[in-house]
Amino acid sequence: MKKIIEIKRKHPVLYVYWTLTDFCNFRCSYCPSKLHSGDYKTGRKPGYPTDNEIRTFLKRLIDHHLNGRFLQVSISGGEPTLHPMYEEIVDTLHQHGIIETITNGS
Repeated sequence: MKKIIEIKRKHPVLYVYWTLTDFCNFRCSYCPSKLHSGDYKTGRKPGYPTDNEIRTFLKRLIDHHLNGRFLQVSISGGEPTLHPMYEEIVDTLHQHGIIETITNGS
């Protein structure tokens, strides 16, 4: 009889799913309309978070919520790579864990 192998995490994990944008450069029929409507980008709503608001969120996430846990973030949208702060967000978070991007690949 084979021995059952149990896989356990060494450290607790903080999972974050972040819908960074609500606009996309594609109009795929299978995506929910709210993920490519662009309400924020076109001004029908107040706009996506400012650079300062994003930096404040990142600082709070790291300084107050991480608490020694391993970070796993999924960044999505719309198309998150279209956001002007995308590179800075990834650069800030990657040293704390795994950062994945759900993208259309364009």
